[in-house]
Amino acid sequence: MKKSIYLFLITLLVPFLVRASHAMGGEINYTWISGNTYSVSYNFYRDCMGISAPTMETINCSSSCYTPLTFTLLPDSNAPHQIANVCSGFSTTCNGGTLNGIERWVYTGIVTLPGSCSDWKFSVTECCRNTSITNLSPGLAAYFSAMLNNDTAQFNSSVQFSSDPIPYLYVGTLNTVNVGAFDPDNDSLVISLVNAMSGNNQACTYSTPFSGASPVSSSTPITVDAHTGNISFTPTQPEVDVIVIQVDEYRNGILVGSSTRDFQFTIINSPNHLPYLFNGPAPSSFVRTACAGDTLNFLISSADIDATDSTSITISADDLGSVASLFHFGGQRDSVMVQIITDGTLTSPVAHRLNVTVKDNHCPYFGSQSYTYLVYVNGCSADVWPGDANNDLSCNLYDILPIGLGFNATGSTRANASLNWVAQPSADWTSSFISGVNYKFTDCDGNGTIDYTDTVAIAQNYNFTHPVRLSNPTNNINTVGNMYLISSTDTSGPSGQLSVRVNLGDATNPATRIYGIAFRLSFNPNIIDAATSAFRFSNSQLGDPSNGLLTFTRTDWVNGYIDAVAVRTDHTDQNIDSTIAVFDVVIVDNVSARTVLQFNLEGVRAIDASGMAKYFSIINDSVSVASGTTGIKAPIANEVSTYPNPANRYLKISGVANMSRIIIRDLNGKAVLSTTAVWSEAAISTEQLAEGIYMAEIYSGNTVIRKRFNVVH
Repeated sequence: MKKSIYLFLITLLVPFLVRASHAMGGEINYTWISGNTYSVSYNFYRDCMGISAPTMETINCSSSCYTPLTFTLLPDSNAPHQIANVCSGFSTTCNGGTLNGIERWVYTGIVTLPGSCSDWKFSVTECCRNTSITNLSPGLAAYFSAMLNNDTAQFNSSVQFSSDPIPYLYVGTLNTVNVGAFDPDNDSLVISLVNAMSGNNQACTYSTPFSGASPVSSSTPITVDAHTGNISFTPTQPEVDVIVIQVDEYRNGILVGSSTRDFQFTIINSPNHLPYLFNGPAPSSFVRTACAGDTLNFLISSADIDATDSTSITISADDLGSVASLFHFGGQRDSVMVQIITDGTLTSPVAHRLNVTVKDNHCPYFGSQSYTYLVYVNGCSADVWPGDANNDLSCNLYDILPIGLGFNATGSTRANASLNWVAQPSADWTSSFISGVNYKFTDCDGNGTIDYTDTVAIAQNYNFTHPVRLSNPTNNINTVGNMYLISSTDTSGPSGQLSVRVNLGDATNPATRIYGIAFRLSFNPNIIDAATSAFRFSNSQLGDPSNGLLTFTRTDWVNGYIDAVAVRTDHTDQNIDSTIAVFDVVIVDNVSARTVLQFNLEGVRAIDASGMAKYFSIINDSVSVASGTTGIKAPIANEVSTYPNPANRYLKISGVANMSRIIIRDLNGKAVLSTTAVWSEAAISTEQLAEGIYMAEIYSGNTVIRKRFNVVH
């Protein structure tokens, strides 16, 4: 079996390898020694089927401040290093075998710059790239560079790359690659995809439809996490592509350095499946936070679809050094318990980085993916987490309410503010809410003003939690009546349309002094058409979303719920006795069995303009949904008509013979009108009824049909 797989892979690779040159990629990094002297290292990736590696390399140093210089770099005594992901026992073209091999040559030297400048560039031009490349014009030179701003940061050392490139990617599989970047100076890193460069620092010409930001044919959008550097995509076909990853270093908001890794990847069809981490690929999965003095423990686990493959995990702890302990569990599916004992020396607004690689034992080319975890260690005097506006340890729908309460309030800005989910220091504002929570927490973006823009942090960090241990705020509770759902119909069928109104109070028992409300509306997602159904706060008695009413919705169609918030911003309460929101529902067209579609209100939290909490008794609703495919006759309720709705002077009821009794009930279930007779059609006077929602109970034999209607005079 292994032999057949081996031959299969060789066959796949031949079209890409027979036209090979030698330049497969490169990267430059530098380390400050003293003054303006730096140790410069150039990593050159060579295809072993091409021409030989250079015996030396020339580094060009240019800037806007000085005349260009050149320096010579010599190969490291231990070069070359083979990086092809080939199983032990298999030989590559680098050492006389037939499998494609790749070498990393390291050239080093000492460079003394004539002075300081903000745009020093170290560069190398290499000839030439392989002619088999799919996403670039053939035969181009390769240009590799790194930037240094030693005017701002004389002592800066560049980003280092802790992991080798993964040379082979798989068609039809989600591939994640990461350069394993870390910064010895603990600068803040921003990672992106950029254009490949050719000789004389000219942008390469890309073949249609490729670009620097979209360098591979992928069935899923190429995603780049700017902070972790995790890049994910799903290749659709075999091809040879150049991908260039740029890492920018920022110190106090100023760009002090930049490095790129330019590398040629070969995308192949393979019977193997890539190993992966349980924790990915959601961005939140790769972020961990701790307070100084805490012990942070978290498990990294690997998996593989191929039942016979084994997996192994390797981790580079970078600047965490000896404080990071790694406990491998091994076995067929390797897992690692990471333990980090934090102290004040690790406290920083900049993340520490754990670079993780997982590989399997498939042969001759093993599958591999690489990831980066971010570890934030905070002193926890830094206590503002962008999005946790009410300071209750989490970011969710309830964080919209204090934005309305504190709307337009101003205070001190937050130094080095960001929307990243990490604790940030901030001076207290002069005002606090009735809960005792300081206004600074509600200034989610740190710009010194509480307004609409603070909702961006909530949307970005939604459902995140943090470890800072604080007492939860408490409010007095004031019961103010009913909150209820009212469906426009009791019955529906495939492709049916209905509206579910969210009501507060009624004409006889209004909800008084309401400023804002947050709730979850849950439902069965398998019955509702997500593409055509919609939730809205339009025509809300609470206010106008286009004129001062702050609204926020987040819909999870998979799990079946809508998180909804509406809060005023004018610091004025509102009395409410009718609808505040509407859920327009369309039933799917393939209902296979008669069922009940239940709508439930959950987690209701309301406030008045002072921040005092309000409590409601909840009345939910449901709709009977008939099958469109079983051939069973729909319930008799589907045949009953009640009109006009809303009713003014009268309500007509028709559609069923031998109606013997009709009872009209209010929302509390109290019978307000009753009549007995035998009709096939009835007209009930509604002139004596107060405006509001009612239920008509229609009796026919042993059957009771219930229909809602509204009375408006």
